[in-house]
Amino acid sequence: MQKYLCATHHNLYIMHVVMNKKFYDSLPKEYRGALELAVKKAQTEIGGSMPQLAENSKKELLKRGMTLIEYDNKTFDQLRASVKPQWDSIRKIAGNQVVDLMVKELNANSKKK
Repeated sequence: MQKYLCATHHNLYIMHVVMNKKFYDSLPKEYRGALELAVKKAQTEIGGSMPQLAENSKKELLKRGMTLIEYDNKTFDQLRASVKPQWDSIRKIAGNQVVDLMVKELNANSKKK
């Protein structure tokens, strides 16, 4: 078993749904609508329970003997600075909209800790 639980707070607790755009665009409009509705319902139902699930899992791992490692804000600032240059390469692959959303969510998540 792993000995250490590192509290990196990197999970955004969002549900990723990924589909080939060409395939998605080829679906009939009513199928796309049904798919979008199902995804929204799943995100609402599952997404709301993720923080509690993570907390319960953490408690269980600590109970079983893992050592929790917490990091200070200085360490998180250094980590953020070290990966920032990668955003441009990710933008080339995923596009500005995806990266901007991820940055927004990361910033919001970092304020919650």
